Amino acid sequence: MALLINRAIGSIQPHARQLLLVHGSRLQAANLPCTTQVAKLTTTHGQPAKRKHPAWPYKTRPYNEFYQFMDHTRKRFDDNTKIILIEGNIGVGKSWFGKQIADEFDMKFIPDLKDQEIFITGDGFDLRNLNERLPPRSGFCDLETFYGQSGPPALLNTFGRTLLMLYYHHYLYYVEALEHVLNTGQGVVMERGVFSHMVFHNVLRRMGYLSANALKYLNFVYDNTVCEMWRPHLVVYVDAPLDFTRTMINKRNIAWESKSPVIQDDFLTLMDKVYKEKYLPYMSKYSEVVSYDITDLPDWEIIVEELEGLDLDNPPFDNEDKFKHWQSEFEDDYNLMRMNLAKKWQVNNLFTMGVPWDAPEMLVHPDDDEVFRQLVKEHPEVKYQKGYNPEKNNVLLKW
Repeated sequence: MALLINRAIGSIQPHARQLLLVHGSRLQAANLPCTTQVAKLTTTHGQPAKRKHPAWPYKTRPYNEFYQFMDHTRKRFDDNTKIILIEGNIGVGKSWFGKQIADEFDMKFIPDLKDQEIFITGDGFDLRNLNERLPPRSGFCDLETFYGQSGPPALLNTFGRTLLMLYYHHYLYYVEALEHVLNTGQGVVMERGVFSHMVFHNVLRRMGYLSANALKYLNFVYDNTVCEMWRPHLVVYVDAPLDFTRTMINKRNIAWESKSPVIQDDFLTLMDKVYKEKYLPYMSKYSEVVSYDITDLPDWEIIVEELEGLDLDNPPFDNEDKFKHWQSEFEDDYNLMRMNLAKKWQVNNLFTMGVPWDAPEMLVHPDDDEVFRQLVKEHPEVKYQKGYNPEKNNVLLKW
């Protein structure tokens, strides 16, 4: 009993080193009987589903240790309380396919992260505006600059830091998806999840744009953070032949994509290969995986029937890890995960791992540290949280 109490206390102390995001204690709430989750998706034919209980306002009232005794999690679950990831190569139609599924099953659709978002602070300041005053080797390299290879080599070599920032913000996107599911009961369809960052990292390494030590560090961060997240129920891979992918990229008419010296046929071919040989087998251990050729899709009604026929709750006898994060019979585990997701400081602490010196593209150059501190870290738009910049906001009456 003493050990259980210590575990429960450790999971909520700010200085706790181990974050119990997955393995919940049994002290968080009383174990009350609840309805058993139905195993199959059910179409709503584009109509809003009738919810068993109103959604918890998690954005304005974060779920905590006090609320757990009054509001249990699984009472909102229904057939479509699922997380679905839409994966695929660049420009193959993931957004369209994901929106179709979300509308069919009344789920929330979360589009892919735009790289511009990672450079914008809470008050709307763009960090890239500081590039003119920063040394190129310590600046901010976005996807447009990297894919177009339009910046100085020293700036392009900082793309490792951009990959880490992209992964961090994509991780927060997935935290938001889990929060939405657990607090509302509504399913979520995400265009490209946090787990597929392994694909981009490996492709960039094989193409020579990332050093071995940088990939090693990114894998280290990946392995020590995704382990805290519950896996999705379903991964849908949108497949496409190379010529179609190239045609769609050209049709999008984004110059730094269609004319990119990076996104060539060998890049797209390798991306598809790593997806199929590395990512999909990895995800199939924990989630159901299906694939559709976007150039040879069956009628939409057939796709809906196939998705409705999938068992997204019960693992097969030969793979007990599939859906394991959603298999707990204890209400405490769902409540605890819901609480920990609301503690953003605890999520941020997962990314406090030091960067090794032998991966220079992941670091601000040591000779530029003082300049970077003065121009970036001490900049009022960066130093203060949203709404607390004394040069723009009244902070005297805030608590």
